[in-house]
Amino acid sequence: MGLISKNMPAADTPAEEQAEALPGQAPEAAPDNEQGEDEHPAYQAAIDMARQVLYANGAAKDVARALRSASDPVTGLAETAYEMVSTIDEKTQGQVPDELMVSLAAEVLGEVADIGEAAGIKLGGKEISAAMQQMLVRYLTENGIDPSQLQQAMSKVDQDQLGAMLDQHAGAQEPVTDDKVPS
Repeated sequence: MGLISKNMPAADTPAEEQAEALPGQAPEAAPDNEQGEDEHPAYQAAIDMARQVLYANGAAKDVARALRSASDPVTGLAETAYEMVSTIDEKTQGQVPDELMVSLAAEVLGEVADIGEAAGIKLGGKEISAAMQQMLVRYLTENGIDPSQLQQAMSKVDQDQLGAMLDQHAGAQEPVTDDKVPS
């Protein structure tokens, strides 16, 4: 059993119920395809589940260890976040709409990167961007889609410029501190 999946709620628990099980969460409105990610109950339940697993259930230590032991920080980041998103998707029985899966993946990737940073692993915007690209290529490949067009389009992206933009955005947010990620 994976380091994330062992800390997840049961697969037969609906996403709305999983969100209700979290402390301080108010019941959400019925799903609406026009809702944004912040308003969609299944998306919010998935984000809450990720944070619950990482911080309340103690998987952050395992994530930090996995990132430290990875041969390459980008690949370790991508694989850890991808596995977590896949597990969340299974546990929520696919209730997060397809159009919100990239947002979910980016949010989980950000949480995993924050844990890595708090554990002393250098992960800037460039590394996070490269990890997201690896996640997208893996998703396409696992779903029988030829990722060559995506890879070709991504090769035109200036990774240094994108990384600098992500670093600038991250600097405006509250960093995760060492006390949030036990060693």
